[in-house]
Amino acid sequence: MEMLSVRLEMAIQCYAISSPFSSGNITTTHLLYADDLMIFASGNSANATGIKNCLLAFANITGLEANIEKSEIFFAGTSTRIYHSILNYLNFKEGKLPLKYLGLPLIFSRLSINDCTPLISKVRKRIQAWHSKSLSQSGKIELVKSVLCSFQIYWASAFNIPKTVLSILLGISYNPYFIWGGSEGAKRHHSVGWDSFCRPKLEGGVGLRSLEDINKALQLKILWNLLQENKSLWSSWFNQKYRKKNNVWTLAMPSKPSWSLRSLFRAREDLKLHVCYRVGDERNIDLWYQPWHPMGILSNILPRRRMDSSLDSLRSLDEAHWQGEWNPSLRKESLREEMEVLNKAIWNNEAVSYAIWKSETDGVYCISSV
Repeated sequence: MEMLSVRLEMAIQCYAISSPFSSGNITTTHLLYADDLMIFASGNSANATGIKNCLLAFANITGLEANIEKSEIFFAGTSTRIYHSILNYLNFKEGKLPLKYLGLPLIFSRLSINDCTPLISKVRKRIQAWHSKSLSQSGKIELVKSVLCSFQIYWASAFNIPKTVLSILLGISYNPYFIWGGSEGAKRHHSVGWDSFCRPKLEGGVGLRSLEDINKALQLKILWNLLQENKSLWSSWFNQKYRKKNNVWTLAMPSKPSWSLRSLFRAREDLKLHVCYRVGDERNIDLWYQPWHPMGILSNILPRRRMDSSLDSLRSLDEAHWQGEWNPSLRKESLREEMEVLNKAIWNNEAVSYAIWKSETDGVYCISSV
């Protein structure tokens, strides 16, 4: 499959195929995982020819051909004439949206209960299968922690799962007849509340994570990867299309954002509680409203600045600190308390300022710290 990937990349470079997903120097031609392949191309006959030539060349070399029965083609904004021409030429059946890729729905709108039906069904089937086995209570709890939570983590790594769906999953996973024993359908009360269950073992719980906490932690992980300028395809594409010269904190929400993108923008406020910066020579940082300081947002911890024009006039960290010293307008007796706070900033001798995760000694994001 690596050979096919190279062929598609070469076709893009030779203009035999043009992708609709291009931003800056990032062009997304295809997604490939094992034998699952998605190819993106503008809707015209030339691209259909380029794709077919790549598939035929790959088949001639390896003997592997595309399974016509399992292959589908999706159209968007294509004229009727071109639509029929491409269908007849490629001989693929037309697919209908929404579709699934690697078990996840590919959608633009808000994730609904119907979209999450595969996740709910998978969790319910596992619970029903385990109930017929002789498992101790601790064994059941371990299965919930290791298996059922992994299903949610996989989905939450891509989507902000709606609270309604989380409630359904909670009702299935923390079902009294499964955790506490008894027959399905029989009325039985929980011996311990879910909140107590989700406490760490040292605090009397069993170490389970709240489903909402997992959801929140994985949303923050996506933002953290953007903050670190992670080199993944998604992060690179997002940075080229949306960030450009902005950073995560100053980026304005697009005029018509997807539901997933809106969720990420809302999660920025939570991220501010967990990160700060090791400040280097590059200090294009808002002094008051970005979380560069280890104690938090300065506009929140130094409210007196509104009463002092010398503080209020400083907008960026560059204006407030240079060549190892604070701005002279800050070094006066009336601002002694403010200077005590400012002097707790974390500096480094590198050219670039970078974010660190405050609760981890190595400064790297960890899901357990959220």
